[in-house]
Amino acid sequence: MNQEIMLLSSIIKKFSGNIFSEKAIAMSKYGVLTLKFSKDISKSIIKSMCKNMLGVDVIDVNTCNVKSKSKFFKGVKGKKASFKKAFVRISKEDISKITEVAS
Repeated sequence: MNQEIMLLSSIIKKFSGNIFSEKAIAMSKYGVLTLKFSKDISKSIIKSMCKNMLGVDVIDVNTCNVKSKSKFFKGVKGKKASFKKAFVRISKEDISKITEVAS
C-alpha cells in the first residue's frame, strides 16, 4: 500500500498539466485530451492514471516527444525543457463528464 502511494505521488509530480492551444481545444470536442508529462512516463501508466484520477474510460493513448528549444531571456541563452505530449482519447459517454468539470 505504501509503495503504491509513493508510485502515485511520483507519477503526479511528473504530470505537468493540460495543454491549451487551438488544436487541443478543437480536439477536446471529439473526446481527445491533450496532456503534458515528463519524458519517462509510458503509455500504460498514462492510461491507468487517467482512468483512476479522472474516472474516465480511456480508449487509446498516443504520445509524442517534444524536444527542448534554446531561447534567449534578457540576453542570456537558456533552454526550455523537453516533455512528452499525450493525446488521450476517451469514450463518448465521458466527454460530457469532462466538459462539465472544465466549465
